[in-house]
Amino acid sequence: SARVGFLRAGGVSYRELRDTGFSLVVVRVCIDYRGAAYMEDPLLVVTEPVKKRFTGGIFSQKVFREEPAGPRLIADAEVTWVCVDGRKRPTKIPPFLDMPSLEPGGGDA
Repeated sequence: SARVGFLRAGGVSYRELRDTGFSLVVVRVCIDYRGAAYMEDPLLVVTEPVKKRFTGGIFSQKVFREEPAGPRLIADAEVTWVCVDGRKRPTKIPPFLDMPSLEPGGGDA
């Protein structure tokens, strides 16, 4: 998924995260559909942090369909996530996951 790719770009493997007993769980998605996507359409998903909290945060995800005239926005979502421990209870983001790219504007530095 795009969120797993976002973490990977920040140097975190989701598999390694799970191996340490933590998971990131999506708890809310608010999405506006602006166009259609069809099988085998080339899509681009842009994921950016909007807000970071003690136990999670919010990502903005924009889905673009590649077209001859350039990318066209077809969906715009706000995804709220929380970090959970091995008992599936919300927990503080562990230090190895508390990276600058999770801060709004942090990936630009």
